[in-house]
Amino acid sequence: MATGSEERWRGVRRRRLIDAAARVFAARGFEAASMDDIAREAGAGKPTLYRYFAGKDALFESVFIDALDTLEARLDVAEATTSGHAERLLAMLRPIAAMFREHVASLRALSDAASGADRSRRRILRQRRGHIEVRIADVLARASAAGALRIADPKFAARLIIGMVWSGTASAEYDDEDVARAVAALFIETGKADARPRPLVRVPTINDAAGAGGAAR
Repeated sequence: MATGSEERWRGVRRRRLIDAAARVFAARGFEAASMDDIAREAGAGKPTLYRYFAGKDALFESVFIDALDTLEARLDVAEATTSGHAERLLAMLRPIAAMFREHVASLRALSDAASGADRSRRRILRQRRGHIEVRIADVLARASAAGALRIADPKFAARLIIGMVWSGTASAEYDDEDVARAVAALFIETGKADARPRPLVRVPTINDAAGAGGAAR
């Protein structure tokens, strides 16, 4: 039977392995990353990696679950450190947008040919999305009670918000802050004192360069 100190050490080691895997997957992608790469990044032996995770798919799933757990913690902070309805919603949408862009982008065009790891991520996201929607709906219900919500049904509004953030982060033209502010402004009324408009900054694309070249000619 493991002692308390042994359990703590196992927790620390598992944390290091997940962090190392997250860096490798982010840099190389799931298909190109190998367990050897991850073990090397973690400064551990490959047998140690397999002692904690059955394989690359299981490790990838753990990285994704960890990202969702981190998101939940950031939502806790957002709720605890904000006061106004618009401010609270915006503070919650920022980490959601960041998480969607970093960890969920590849799930948008998921097909039957997708890897088992991607299908697993979609299943996990579907399970956790409902809880995130409930948290947003709770914030919106308070805004509705104060007469600040533009849509009568907080639950429906929360579902729309998640879908809009999902779609907004699919484009590289607008950053996470742009997406979060635009979506929040669509749903909650803000007083003049609270309104701090931020112009959307459009990121130049290769099409812009091509168009400019054509105009020059």
